[in-house]
Amino acid sequence: MPDDGNSTRSALVIGVQKAGTTLLHAVLLLALRLPNTHPAYRTKELHFFEDNDCSGSHRDTVHCKQLLDQYASDGWLVDGSPDYFQNAHIWGSLHFTLPRAALLITLRDPVDRAYAAWAQNQKGSLVPTEPSGDLRSFDRAVREELDDLWHRCSDAATAGAARPARASDLALQVAASIQPWYAPKGAVAALGITENGSQCLRHWRRDWLRWNYHTNGTWCGSCKQYLARGFVTDKLAAWERSFGGSVLVLGMEGVVADTPATASRIRRFLGLPTVQWSGESLAALSAIARRTSWHPAARRLKAASWSDGVLSILYREEVRRLWMRVPAIVDSWARWSGPDDSTVDG
Repeated sequence: MPDDGNSTRSALVIGVQKAGTTLLHAVLLLALRLPNTHPAYRTKELHFFEDNDCSGSHRDTVHCKQLLDQYASDGWLVDGSPDYFQNAHIWGSLHFTLPRAALLITLRDPVDRAYAAWAQNQKGSLVPTEPSGDLRSFDRAVREELDDLWHRCSDAATAGAARPARASDLALQVAASIQPWYAPKGAVAALGITENGSQCLRHWRRDWLRWNYHTNGTWCGSCKQYLARGFVTDKLAAWERSFGGSVLVLGMEGVVADTPATASRIRRFLGLPTVQWSGESLAALSAIARRTSWHPAARRLKAASWSDGVLSILYREEVRRLWMRVPAIVDSWARWSGPDDSTVDG
């Protein structure tokens, strides 16, 4: 069901997960002056552009059009499904279904993002039959995912090399090899992913997004992708290449700092008239960051921890590459303005 230029316009908050998509979705609704109590906007994450419904073999069907109509009101279809961002199936087909969609991407310091994902999973299990939450410490979760990513993705592991003994070497090898997309075979070639990178992707949805609690009391090493989701630059380039000027990239830190300015920026991006935020609208925008801020400062990762040091090495080149694309966003990440932490081995 291609976009035929009708009156429905689409604005999608597509990620990155745990980088403030809930916050940005709420700001988007206020920027469009859409009530979040309306049935069309009560659900933040629609997910119907993933593997079913409005993608793939279903995208030309009446069922897809009915879904779009169900979730559109006042001329707008709004979706806030963060997993779209790293799903190459959607990257390859969304422009067919909604080629005029406006995409909002929110980024976050990858170390803070990893810790936020772990902190959320500490609260409770997503599967009622399994033990409550991620029972590991953050350091243990980082160590296990690094090890898992090395075995899945690194050229060295594929060649039969021994796992690096030093955490810094392990992090560098993972960073040089990882391709954290969900990419079916048809999308791999279009993305230019190497054969080994394709192998790295193979179990993204089947294993990495499940808890997969084992009978011996351990979790799968990369469950929920605390680390893999932090590699965003290649995916951002792919989305911008496909949608051009229809992509707005924001930083979670900037959205929190000034939500009224973000709302105004969104309106300009969507080609809407400028408005003055005052009274109830200004109060609502100013309150959003407080209401949706689920990670108080007291729960953030301590800079002196082992994980902070090894993750600074893991993401060093990724952050440098991202800075080349969106310097203003990366400049707000205080962790990356200081000296490198090389005291991570052991």
